[in-house]
Amino acid sequence: MPLPAYAPSNTHVEIDGRSEPIIEAVVRTTAPFNLSGLPVVAVPMGLTDEGLPVSVQFVGRAYRERALLGLAKEYERLGEPLTADDNRPIDRELLHRSNRTEVVAS
Repeated sequence: MPLPAYAPSNTHVEIDGRSEPIIEAVVRTTAPFNLSGLPVVAVPMGLTDEGLPVSVQFVGRAYRERALLGLAKEYERLGEPLTADDNRPIDRELLHRSNRTEVVAS
């Protein structure tokens, strides 16, 4: 579930056609790992059509930070460099409206 960056003034996000508070969407996708103590790394994966950054979050096994960082490094190696002038995902999957979340102001 890609969750693009959002402005501080945004309060809700639309996921699969359903609106929910941004804080709930963020907590739902991060809290399990914060509470379990599992290592997590977020890696940039591209930009939305509006130019907002999107990242992918990888979760590792306990005490396997080195393997997790290796996975993140390989993911980045396989992609193209992302620049501020390059408003497209980095050769992975286009983030069309039908398969991504959208941040909406309310």
